[in-house]
Amino acid sequence: MNSNTTNNSVSAKTATIKVVNQTLTAGPFALSAGKSTVITFSATINAAGTLPQNTCSVTNLATVSGSNFTTVNSNITTTSIKPESATVTEDTQNIPCLGSTAVTLNASCPLGTTATWYNAMTGGTSFATGNSVSATPTENNTTYCVACETAYCASDRVLVKTVTGTPSTTSSPETVNACDSYTWSANGTTYTASGTYTIVSGCDTKTLNLTITPSTTSTPETITACDSYTWSANGTTYTATGTYTTVVGCDTKTLDLTITPSTSSPTETISRCDSYTWPVNGTNYTTSGTYTHKIGCDTKTLALTITSSTSSTQTESACDSYTWPVNGTTYTSSGNYTYSSGCDTKTLALTISNSSAILRTVTLNSGILTSDYSGADLSMV
Repeated sequence: MNSNTTNNSVSAKTATIKVVNQTLTAGPFALSAGKSTVITFSATINAAGTLPQNTCSVTNLATVSGSNFTTVNSNITTTSIKPESATVTEDTQNIPCLGSTAVTLNASCPLGTTATWYNAMTGGTSFATGNSVSATPTENNTTYCVACETAYCASDRVLVKTVTGTPSTTSSPETVNACDSYTWSANGTTYTASGTYTIVSGCDTKTLNLTITPSTTSTPETITACDSYTWSANGTTYTATGTYTTVVGCDTKTLDLTITPSTSSPTETISRCDSYTWPVNGTNYTTSGTYTHKIGCDTKTLALTITSSTSSTQTESACDSYTWPVNGTTYTSSGNYTYSSGCDTKTLALTISNSSAILRTVTLNSGILTSDYSGADLSMV
């Protein structure tokens, strides 16, 4: 403190006062003009006139009002008696399913305090208040503790209950599509309508997402096949005649099947010129080959030889008649005659002359006979 500073400290009287929502006042103080003055307020407020050793204290800033103050520093320390611990009956409780069963917690706290509940002996935040509360534990060996609390002070926590049990579980939902109805093995119940159903089995919650579809019956298929038939409805190959059924979704399908063993007719061997129309199938063929056609379950075979057609013409003149070597036929009149051998067509252009009607001139010249008919037989007798 320097020489320009004057110590004008003033101490207020110390007094014990019981107050509730009242204002404490100090002063007034006479301050010298032009001097820097610091005023400090200090107070200790006790909840009781005589404090036991076991007390709680909380320090708070005080609210100070006045005029001509530059800085105000003030603290108030509130000291309270630590409440007595709650009266409880400690026990361990086993419950069937953790997470779905509530337990009751009971405690008795002194007047003016509140029973405040925790899950641990230290730390954490409270989850309920009151002398009797309920809680639903979700883990095995869950503990519940209680403290008797006031605004500024709390008793020691005491253990009230330890809970053991089997944790609750939730199975993955079952998704089922069924026709007309469905009996759930989880509970033995038969359902006839679509919906979402749940049941608790032990500590496990099971869910059924069910779709019910009414059954239908399709018009039967009538099939005739050779040797075997693969039904597209179920991919099965059948080799015997019969009536078969299969269910696709909720639809019942029926197959009326007739199986006929396959047969093969004797082969037809045909030779033709240029082309051939097979009566079995009405097809016209122009090349040689082996052809097949199925009628019902019978396979017919055509061994076909196609030969290209050829033709030639022979010109002949004869008296009275002519025998054609090609076919051995004797012709007695002129004309064009044809004969086919295989695919070759021969034509005879024939001229027949009647020998009794031929008049020719024969001339004897120097002992030589000549005639105007080249076919005349000239001799002298």
